[in-house]
This record gives sequence, C-alpha cells and structure tokens, in this order.
Amino acid sequence: MAKVYHAEIYGLRITKYDWLNKHNIKNVKWNILEPQTPFYFLIPRNEDHIKEYQSFTSIQEIFPINITGIVTARDKFVIDFDELVLKR
Repeated sequence: MAKVYHAEIYGLRITKYDWLNKHNIKNVKWNILEPQTPFYFLIPRNEDHIKEYQSFTSIQEIFPINITGIVTARDKFVIDFDELVLKR
C-alpha cells in the first residue's frame, strides 16, 4: 500500500513563496496520513470521537427521499421583481 504524506503552511503569499524557495521534498517535515474508509480524507483529522459520531442517526436515515427542493418549472410565470407582471 502506498504511503500518504501531508504538509501545509499558512500565511501570506510572499511568506509561502519564501518558504518554498528554502524547502524541497527532502527537507519538509511531513506527516504520514492513514486515510480510512469510507471517506479517505487526505488531511489530518482528530478522530478520537469518530465511533460516537457514527452512532448518531445519519442524514440518509432521517431524510430517506432525496429531493432538489422546490421546483416550479415555470419560474418566468411565478417569479418576478414587478408585481404587475405577475398579476398579468
């Protein structure tokens, strides 16, 4: 299995450019990640309470039917900034 390494730097662009000029792949302090199924996050995460989090009811269980929301299919007929246009 391949290893996943991670590093990041915060700050202003000029600071980041300076940092990049002084570092290369060999002298960066890398963090080794161990992405876990099912999401395989490629960032460091604190998963100390992941079992508790996963014990809660999922959104898919709460809302079993997926919908896009309100769809009028006639927006030009029912939506306008001018009240008179809608009355016509």
